Formats: sequence, C-alpha cells, structure tokens
Amino acid sequence: QMCKALEYLKKKDMGHFDIKPENIIYNDLLESIPFGKRFKLIDFGFSDKYPFKNYRNNICGSLFYIPSRINMCDCPEWCNNIDCNDWKYNFEEGKHTHITETSKEFKLIYKSDIYSMGITFNQLLYYIKHYFTINSLILFENIDQLQHLISAMTLANIYKRFSIEQCLDHTLFK
Repeated sequence: QMCKALEYLKKKDMGHFDIKPENIIYNDLLESIPFGKRFKLIDFGFSDKYPFKNYRNNICGSLFYIPSRINMCDCPEWCNNIDCNDWKYNFEEGKHTHITETSKEFKLIYKSDIYSMGITFNQLLYYIKHYFTINSLILFENIDQLQHLISAMTLANIYKRFSIEQCLDHTLFK
C-alpha cells in the first residue's frame, strides 16, 4: 500500500521527501476499513511539486532515510549506510545539489522517495526479524522476495534504482 501511495504522489507530480516510519500511520479502529487501506502517509512538510525547484537545491528529510553521500557515523543497526549518488556536494559553493541539476532528468527525483521507502521497509523488516527470532517464530515465506525488493529500492546508483512502476511490478505483489 505504501508503494501505491508513492505511485499516487507521482501521478500528482509530487514528492514527499521525508518518508520514514514516523510518517506512516495505521488505522485499526474501524473494522469496516479493508486492511489494505488502513495505512496512510502523513507529514508533507518537505514535499515539493514537479519540477522540484526547492528540493533540487536543498537536501532535506530525516537522517538515515536520505539517499545521499553524507557519511553517517553511528548508524543504527537497521540502516544500510549506502553511499548514494542522488546528492553531490559542491565545495566551491558549499552546498548540496541533486544529480538532476546536471542531468536535467527531474523525474529521477521520484527515486529519492523510493530509496526512503526502501530504508523504511528495511528498518521494519529488521525489527520484525528480531521479534520473530526472540520469540522462536518462523518468518513469513516471502522474506527473500521482500529483501530483493528492498535491495532494488535502495541501490546507491539512482539510475539503477527501481522506479515506482518496477516496485509495483515486483513478484512480491503478484
């Protein structure tokens, strides 16, 4: 459902730019709501609209979820600490710019949200695995497919990283 939310944002020419577990809510109060519609993406404080003029020149989001080259020391265990090529630091100007500033392929910015969602999935999966391990439970059978999807969502190279269409077309969702 979260991938569907990203697809919806893309159709509306929007990027969220602060996807993390704290910005996903779950409503289980109403039994009449189907399970697949109980999750919502919230907090659009960093969001931007195509062609993303604000986001392209202003690195924003939450630490560990941003696809950047920022060296993150003291990473939590669930964080992959991936050295992505989304953002470049210009030493002369003393600022970060998104790769799209030089490539002019502004639609690539949607893959920054894909990365953040992949890191979010990775974090949740880390805690799910931990819970199942300490309680001697058997993990669900699609774990390898989910890990493959997370890997494709969090590739360091933005050009090779999955698009939202590839995420939704992944075998996990078929």
